[in-house]
Amino acid sequence: MSNVATQTYPPSDDMAANAHVNAAKYDAMYHASIADPEGFWLEQAQRIDWMKPFTKVKGRRFHFRSGQDQLVCRRCAERQRQLHRPSS
Repeated sequence: MSNVATQTYPPSDDMAANAHVNAAKYDAMYHASIADPEGFWLEQAQRIDWMKPFTKVKGRRFHFRSGQDQLVCRRCAERQRQLHRPSS
């Protein structure tokens, strides 16, 4: 017998109204990811501000030359710091 909870809790109306993805868009994205995983993840990767681009997409994984994945994390942190920097 599984210990996985099966009860769900729907989001509030406000949260659902402000979500980045609604049910229809989620379904479309899911089906696109199944039909063409490499193409789907390549498209999603365009949303990231890369310091150096990845060299290959395979399934849900981005392949980098040595050390480049760390640059992505550092760039994401720098971008968040810039976005949330207090105004002077």
